[in-house]
Amino acid sequence: MGHERFAERAEARLEEMVDRLEEDVRELGIDGVSSGTRARELRVAALVVRVEAASREERRSTRSTAAIAENPPLEVQG
Repeated sequence: MGHERFAERAEARLEEMVDRLEEDVRELGIDGVSSGTRARELRVAALVVRVEAASREERRSTRSTAAIAENPPLEVQG
């Protein structure tokens, strides 16, 4: 599984957790600071996962481009 796909799945799961947490808090009538803080923490975690996956994908792409520049395919070498 690629980094981007992993990030999408992790983000979706974290967002589902946030939605459930917020819904449970409303239903129980305990909308307090700690539950709101936890929901924000989960949203930040989802953002971190996305950013990290994008960073890894960018590094992978940069390495591939550098490798091709240093060792061009035989067709290009002429």
